[in-house]
This record gives sequence, structure tokens and C-alpha cells, in this order.
Amino acid sequence: MSGQKIRHQAVFNSHRELWICLLIAATIVIVYHQVGDYPFLRFDDNMYVSENQKVQEGLNFRNILWAFGTTHASNWHPLTWLSHMADISLFGMNAGAHHMVNVILHVINSLILFFVLRYMTDAVWQSGLVAAVFGLHPLHVESVAWIAERKDVLCAFFWMISIFCYARYVRHLRLRWYGWAIISFALGLLAKPMIVTLPFVLLLLDYWPLNRFRFDRPLSLQTLDEKNTVNRLLLEKVPFLLLAFASCLITYFAQKSGGAIGSFEEFSLSTRIANGIVSYAGYIEKTFWPAHLAPFYPYPESIPVWQIISAGLLVICVSAVVMLTLQKTPYLAVGWFWFIGTLVPVIGLVQVGEQAMADRYAYIPLIGIIIICAWTIPKVLDRWTHRRSGLTLISVVVISALMALTWTQIQHWSSNLALFQQWVKYAPRSPKALYNLGVEFEKKNQNREAAEYYFAAIRVNPNHVAAHNNLGNLWVKLEKPKMAIRHYSHALKLNPNDPEIHNNLGVALAKINKPEQATDHFKEALKLKPDYPAARMNLKNVLAERE
Repeated sequence: MSGQKIRHQAVFNSHRELWICLLIAATIVIVYHQVGDYPFLRFDDNMYVSENQKVQEGLNFRNILWAFGTTHASNWHPLTWLSHMADISLFGMNAGAHHMVNVILHVINSLILFFVLRYMTDAVWQSGLVAAVFGLHPLHVESVAWIAERKDVLCAFFWMISIFCYARYVRHLRLRWYGWAIISFALGLLAKPMIVTLPFVLLLLDYWPLNRFRFDRPLSLQTLDEKNTVNRLLLEKVPFLLLAFASCLITYFAQKSGGAIGSFEEFSLSTRIANGIVSYAGYIEKTFWPAHLAPFYPYPESIPVWQIISAGLLVICVSAVVMLTLQKTPYLAVGWFWFIGTLVPVIGLVQVGEQAMADRYAYIPLIGIIIICAWTIPKVLDRWTHRRSGLTLISVVVISALMALTWTQIQHWSSNLALFQQWVKYAPRSPKALYNLGVEFEKKNQNREAAEYYFAAIRVNPNHVAAHNNLGNLWVKLEKPKMAIRHYSHALKLNPNDPEIHNNLGVALAKINKPEQATDHFKEALKLKPDYPAARMNLKNVLAERE
């Protein structure tokens, strides 16, 4: 090797962490920069930002108090609300800027993950690969390209910071780092309570790579010092556990009050357990084969027994293998139980919403699977002559493939129409998806297509109030009020206290010269909603025509 090449190699080696960070950041930005042109979506973005009056007022003392006191959207996550308010104060209603804040947080999370693993393990290649895959995996698109999922990237930021502070505490035994770890964890809980599993993950990291204790022999044969070490490590987690417990209680009551928690009549315990087991296998499948990703996976009407058995065997067998190889390859157990454990809050035992699983739930758990792969690959290539070249080739292939897949996946979040089309493609019997796609076609004045999707939603769910109401609106546009009345009347039977439907029915009745009945419905609309200008104007017009 020439002197110049040696010098170039020395410069690269001395700055390799910097080069890796630049590569990780650059690839993420290259793939995700397209979201800077994306709008707010009519899929929770309206609830969180675009139609949320409190958030749109920006940061002020009154709204800060609201953020800490509200359970709006069936959640208690004040820090998430504050971040959206800060965006409004800085960027107004520039949706692209809101999107880019998510991207920046995702980049920072990936870089901190690299530094944390590098700090704890001294393994540069493995740490870099984990961070790169984390940053570029298509399963994470939902958490980054969806403004309403700011809570994912924000809580993960504090998750990463807390682990870093904990690792510093372990390395230097300075209580201030332990304190910062607790504070960071508390802030993460204020962004999204899914990170309640952090105390469990810290215990895993105590075993590997921090090497604070090892199960080299049964508990009954351990020395007093060994037992004291375990007790001390458990005692260290008590403050974290207390915060986690408080967060769980607050979250449960917030979601219960918002009607987000499904009852056992709707989702039986046996069904939840079966779905949870199958979902573990589903997340593993989508990690290694990220195809057919959808914004919503509907709860299955029934789960085949063979799926439950095969998924259960997969979980049991992998768990057995990693435990049997615990001494030789501790990273397998840590990665596997990181994945299993961090999914527990969202695996469906406490059913929140109607989804069976969700891509966004994999944002933190996926790190465990990536750790397994990143530390296993060099082990497999350990005796290969061209090991270094092989690892480089693997990195290039994996990163390139993930960039291509993620680039395509991001485009499904480019508009309401693209999002709901993707949703219907993989959940063709989802009334919510069919209805929302109908709304998008109606906005484009493609009334025939809109009616088809409204009818499709009603075929799946005959009691879909909004679909009946919107079909009525379409028939009014097409000057067929009798058809509209049929749908409005059915919608009112399902929801007799909806002022909008009463007003719409009144309009249709007025068109077929039934002013008395129209007047009754306009009056009922105003009774239910006194500040309803459209109903007041319609009532005034009908009364004027009757004089």
C-alpha cells in the first residue's frame, strides 16, 4: 500500500464515527425529504393539528395548562401537544415544516442509537448497521411521515437519551447521570406512554453489553455478593417502575374515558391472546419482508388455528434457542426479549382501537431484531478470509434495498387519496377505509366513484351513519331528493341526535315540497346545536316561503 493510501486510510479510521453519522443522516434525509411537500392528512392530523383550535393558537400559558390537563384524542401526552404548538408558533400551518420536524427527530434518534450502542459495545460496524437499518426501515415510515405520530419519534428521542445517561451512570457511577436517565424517561412518558418498558430493557442491557451481572449458575448456588448485585440492579429500577406504573394508570383512564379501550364483549380475552401471538409473527415477517404495509390492519373476524399454533411455536422455539445460547451469544437473548418485551403494551391484551397491529408500534421494538442480525452476521463471517469486504457488501446491499423500499412506502402518505387507496388495497373490507376513500373522490367531484365507495362501506357495515349521510348529500347534488331522504332517514334512526343530518334531511324534504316536515327537522337541528347558521338560514327560508 502506498504512503498516500495509508494516510487516507488513517484519516478515515480517525474520523470513521463521523463518516458513519454523516452517511446515516444523509441517507435518511435523501429518502424522507419528499415529505416536505406533503399536506396535513385527514387521518388524525386534523385531530392533532389542522382542525385543533388549541394547537393552532400556538404556545402560550393557557394552552400549556390545557396540554397537561386534556385527554383529547383518548391520550394523555402533554409533551406531544406542546411540540405541535411549538411547530405552529414557528411555522404556522406549513405542513411540510411539521413533517420535516418529524424527519429531524428521526435522524437524531438514529444517530443517538449509534452512539449509545457504540459507547456500550465498542462495536463500530454493528452499531452503525443497527442505526442505519433503524433509520431506513419501511416499517418506520408511518411513525415519521405521519404528522400525528410525532409522539412516536418524540418519545423515542427521550428513550435513547435515557439509555445513554444510564450507560454513562454505569460507566462512571455518578448519580447525576442516573438522575438524568430518570428525568429523560419521565419526559418520554409525557410524549407517549409506550416506553413504559424501559426499566425492563435496562435490565437486559445490564446483562449485555454492560456486563453488570451474569446468570452463570442457578440462583440457589450464587454467592452473597452475586445475589446482592442482582438486588441492587433491581432496586435501581424502582424509580423507573414507579413512573411507568403512574403513566399506565393515567393512560388507562384517559383511553377509557375516550372510549378507545375495547370491551371483552367486543374482543374476548382468548381472541386478544391469539391475535397477540399471531401479531408477534407478523411483526417479524414485516421486519424481514416489509411488503403489504398498510396504515391500518383490521382486527380479523377469526384467526385460523394453524396460524396461532405456528406463531406460538415460533415465539417459544426462538425463546428457547436464545436462552440455551445465553452464555455464548448474550446479544441474541437481549435483542429477542427487547423485541418481545417492548411490544407488550401494544400487543392487544388491552385492546385500544380497532387495529390488530400497526407499523408504528414497531418503532422501538424493531431495534431488538436489528441487534440480533447486526451481531450475528460478523459472527457467521468470523473465519472468512474476506470478512471485511463481506461486511461492507452486506451493508451496501441492505442500505440500498431499504432506501428503495422506504422511498416507495413514503409516497403512500403523500395525500389523503394515496393513503386511503393503499388502505383499501390491503384492507378491502374496512368500512372506515372505504368511507374515507369515498370522501376523497367526492371532494374531487368524482361523484360516481364516491357513491361506489359509500355503498361498499354500507355493504360491510349497514349501520355506517356517515356513509348514509354522505350518500344523501350526493343524491341531493344529483337532484334526486327522494333517494337522499331514504339515506338521511336511515342515518337518523342510527343517530337521532346529529344536528347535521337533521338539517340535511330538512333540505331534502323542502325540495319535495314538504315544508312542515322540513321545518321540524331544522328546529330539531337548532335545538341540538343552537349556533348552527346553516340550519337557522334554512329554517328562515322555509318559513318565508310558507308565508
